[in-house]
Amino acid sequence: MVLCALTVSLNIRTVGGLLIYGLIAIPPAAASGFSNNLASLYVLSTAFAVFSCVAGLFVSYFFDLPVGASVIVIASVIFALSLLLKKIYAGRQ
Repeated sequence: MVLCALTVSLNIRTVGGLLIYGLIAIPPAAASGFSNNLASLYVLSTAFAVFSCVAGLFVSYFFDLPVGASVIVIASVIFALSLLLKKIYAGRQ
């Protein structure tokens, strides 16, 4: 908890509040549908966050958009896809 608070307080001016809070909340929420233990939740949420950041950087560069908003939109799309896949998978069982 202290590490999370330290990360937020040190990076809030650098990248903005939306990006920090979005990257703390959205990737773990997306990963929770695919993981059954804490270790896989950490790995998946880290992978989703890294992918969101890299894809958001590319999208913002090629389409001349703000970086923070692009990263959060990509993370939100991953979250929406995870919800959709969870509903599809639950419907087949």
